[in-house]
Amino acid sequence: MLYGVTLPLGRPFLTACLGAAMGGAVQAFFKTGAYSIGVSGLSLIPLINGKYLYYFIGLLVAYFFGFLFTYLFGFKEEMANSIK
Repeated sequence: MLYGVTLPLGRPFLTACLGAAMGGAVQAFFKTGAYSIGVSGLSLIPLINGKYLYYFIGLLVAYFFGFLFTYLFGFKEEMANSIK
C-alpha cells in the first residue's frame, strides 16, 4: 500500500504521516515503550512494556487522525485517475 498507493499520490502519504505523528505524540506523553523492535500496529502489543492500554489508545489516535486528515485534505478523485 505504501509504495503502490499513498506514495504516488503524494498528499495521502503526508496526511498518513501526520496521523502517525499524532499517535506518536500520545505515546510519548504516556511514555509508552517496547522491549524490542517489531512490526507496528496491533502485532506490536506483545512487545509493549506493560502500558498496553496507552499503546492501544495511541494506535487508535493514529488511525483516527490519519483517516481524518486524509479525508479532509489528502485525496481528490482526479488524483486516482492520473495513476495507471
